[in-house]
Formats: sequence, C-alpha cells, structure tokens
Amino acid sequence: MHSEGPGLHPESPSNILSALAAFSSLSPRKAVARLELLQSPAKKKTNGQLKGQLMIEKFHHSLCEDIPERSHEGCGFICEELLSDLMGGCKGSLETVCIQIRLFIPKMGIYKGELMKKKISIDAVAKIQLPGSMLKVPASTLENVS
Repeated sequence: MHSEGPGLHPESPSNILSALAAFSSLSPRKAVARLELLQSPAKKKTNGQLKGQLMIEKFHHSLCEDIPERSHEGCGFICEELLSDLMGGCKGSLETVCIQIRLFIPKMGIYKGELMKKKISIDAVAKIQLPGSMLKVPASTLENVS
C-alpha cells in the first residue's frame, strides 16, 4: 500500500512507521495497540503560551536518557527547569509535579507514561530520564533517523 497523488511522492506507510520506531518488531496485535499512541490528542504552544492542557513540543534526543528501573514503573523524571520551560514559565509550572507524556524519539523508541519533576544537575545534558517500563516501541532500525 502506498500513498500517492498529484504533487506527492509515493510513500509506503510502513516506511514512514519504520523511520519512527521498530513497529515491525511487534506482533500485529501489539502494533495496532501502539499505533493508538500516534492518535493521542495534543495541542501546540502558541506564542510561548500553552493552550489547553496538552501540547506538542520538539527537542533533541540528547535531552533524554535511559535509566534503570527502580520501583517507579511507568514513571520517569524531568528536570524542574525544562518542565517550567515546556509550560511557558507560567505560575502553574511551579505547582506542577507530574505530566503525562508520549515521546516519539526514533533513535530511542516510543515512550508513554508520566514524568515527575526532579532536581537534575544543571550541568547534565539529559534533562529527561526514562525507565524501560515507559518504552512501548523499540528504536527505529533505520540509519539517519533523528
């Protein structure tokens, strides 16, 4: 199956998904369940302001790191400063202790769960720490993905 039309380059949906994560490594039933993660509703920030309770944000994969599982299944951590920045520095960002996320990182995989606010060294490159229990689809096996 390919998508094509006037002015469009033919593209296979499986190629698009393979560039996002290793969906082919999942059973068909599990792949269908994980595709639902792509349909989670979200809103973008407008002029630095969060509109609604959901958003889409882009950042480099180097801000994330895998961490060992230590009795915090389905829960990772985000540094206080990054959480505040993502929330536009609003008053509510100081009171927020946890956010629900879907992360699509081709070099790492697709993650789902919650991130708790945590003091992480300001010198640390990784500002988001992700345990294995949050990984829902393994990393893409294709080269040159970001």
